[in-house]
Amino acid sequence: MKDNLRKDVQPLLDGLPVFCNDIRASMIALISRNGLLLDANRSFMDVFAAQMPSIGDFDVRQLLIGPLFDKLSEIRPETPGDILYQDAITIGKGSAASLRVVVRDYYGDLLLMAEYDVTEIKRLDERLQYLNETLSTLRTELVSLAAKLHDQQARMEDAVEHGDVS
Repeated sequence: MKDNLRKDVQPLLDGLPVFCNDIRASMIALISRNGLLLDANRSFMDVFAAQMPSIGDFDVRQLLIGPLFDKLSEIRPETPGDILYQDAITIGKGSAASLRVVVRDYYGDLLLMAEYDVTEIKRLDERLQYLNETLSTLRTELVSLAAKLHDQQARMEDAVEHGDVS
């Protein structure tokens, strides 16, 4: 099947297209049917770098929690490029993440495209900003209270030293 492609398309089969590398809102990975990670964009690598020795040596089967990789790899396309799976997937070892995913046949391999929920990311970012502002306000109050406490302590020590304890 790969031999029938135009020569200018052939280099894409050696991995992901270059433009996919810097896409940050989606994790994209090219995975062989036997579970080896063939290529991945930066977003995928950032999330799973600690668990991967290197591309080509990493067995993705240990990464997919639900559905299991073997179930995905058994699905055969009716035509090349077909969507094999489209739903939530749980990825991760230790700290798992559930993502919306599309798995397509990619010339006999699996192309996994997992999307982050941009709306959820925005909501979490706004929440983080609110919490940072709250933390900043509380720090300011704490510094003020610490200064007042220090002043009060100094006055009490002075009063004890001069016998003005009432």
